[in-house]
Amino acid sequence: MKLKDKVAIVTGGNQGIGKAIALAMAKEGAKVVIVARNAVRLKETLSALQSLCPYSLAIEADIGEESQIKDMVHKVWQNFGRIDILVNNASITGPTKSAVEISAEEWEEVLRINLLGTVFCCREVLRIMMQQRSGRGRSRGA
Repeated sequence: MKLKDKVAIVTGGNQGIGKAIALAMAKEGAKVVIVARNAVRLKETLSALQSLCPYSLAIEADIGEESQIKDMVHKVWQNFGRIDILVNNASITGPTKSAVEISAEEWEEVLRINLLGTVFCCREVLRIMMQQRSGRGRSRGA
């Protein structure tokens, strides 16, 4: 098991690519924390994760909200005492309109989640990893 006893956070881990990443990490022995806004999908994915690793955890949070990310990282730290891996997978595609029709609020939501959410997650997790003097992070597409 390549990831035995490692603690991994996967944002957007309740569906699609994030869910596949989370399940693959659990199969490799990681304690996986999935983070997303949809409580129903979180619960479903957590059930699948816990069949592979009973120490997995689901946290409902909006990664575009700085205070929710701080709370999420604190919960992970409280539960596991470390964070080894961060996968910034959460994103939204945004409105499917012509660029001239998209409102400022719609653009701001895309930037808040896709850009600021990644920054908030990296910053908060990096604080823990620096204290531990270890850890890895990856953003989808990087």
